[in-house]
Amino acid sequence: MVAITRARLRLRGFFNFWARVPAINRRLVRAPGLRAALGIGELPWIRPVTFSVWDDAASLEQFAWAGSNHQAAARMALARRWFAEDLFFRFAAVGAAGTLDGRERAFEFTAS
Repeated sequence: MVAITRARLRLRGFFNFWARVPAINRRLVRAPGLRAALGIGELPWIRPVTFSVWDDAASLEQFAWAGSNHQAAARMALARRWFAEDLFFRFAAVGAAGTLDGRERAFEFTAS
């Protein structure tokens, strides 16, 4: 399972959003089922983008919504309109090639 998120932050949400990121990242790196996570973006501080790879949809859902600090931040961002735009894409990965962090075969995908 691959997830991509993108947002365009409003000025009023900028500091509130980024204040929550370190705690969410600490939980993310320990999340069961996470294979890789990268923060990317065309203007990373204003238009943050995340790319993550998970064992399955259940692992992704557990991290994002199971009573977590991520869930609380996401609800607050929506309620307080911190984003001028936001996007969440979920894909089923069918293959991978190359290296990540120097690891050959960074992902072991099997065809379903």
